[in-house]
Amino acid sequence: LDLAPGEGLPEKLATGGGPWIPCAAPGDTYLALHQAGRIPHPLAQENEAACEWVKERVWWWRTSFAADALAADERLLLLFEGLDTYADIWLDGVRLGGSSNMFTPARFDISRHLKAAGRHVLLLRFTPPSVAAADKSMPVWPIADPIKDSKRNFHRKAQFGWGWDWGPKLPTVGIWQPVHLLRQRVAAIADVRFTTLAVEPEAATVEVAVTLDSFAQADTPTVQLRLLDPA
Repeated sequence: LDLAPGEGLPEKLATGGGPWIPCAAPGDTYLALHQAGRIPHPLAQENEAACEWVKERVWWWRTSFAADALAADERLLLLFEGLDTYADIWLDGVRLGGSSNMFTPARFDISRHLKAAGRHVLLLRFTPPSVAAADKSMPVWPIADPIKDSKRNFHRKAQFGWGWDWGPKLPTVGIWQPVHLLRQRVAAIADVRFTTLAVEPEAATVEVAVTLDSFAQADTPTVQLRLLDPA
């Protein structure tokens, strides 16, 4: 859905109105527009100029899904493996949060948002990189790539999208990696971190930190760790 830049959640989005077109996820807004007959193929012939307007618009993605009710010791996570790039996420009209890094997964606990029955509406708003970096600047030097205009160095986003002699200036936008609903019970490992403290000729001293999320309703879970020789 194509809208001018702005804040908030328009009512017609929450209620399902608006000029929607089909789009695959994972996918890309340019390809969806081309398949819907809105733009020529962005990588064919000299169509770059005819597609440049896409990168300056706000784009909304919408879907719905059903989920079974959760047990007392369960939680449900909504996991986006990759959002490209400046995304805000709403579930049933409630903002879950946002993401500003194309390469970092975004994870949200949606347990308290679930209804016992019925479908849930998921909305994503993608803000143009030019809007996200509108107030940013840094010293630049004359080179072939106009970083001063694209400000691509401020974005945690694939750099090929701002063009070169081998590619067009069409920064991709959309859900570029799979999306999952993860149902977890009692507890889940949130993070595992290894830190090397010292290295000796015959051995090394390391610290292993395991972060555990517990959502059990009764007893605190017991965790057992075992370090195995990979050989």
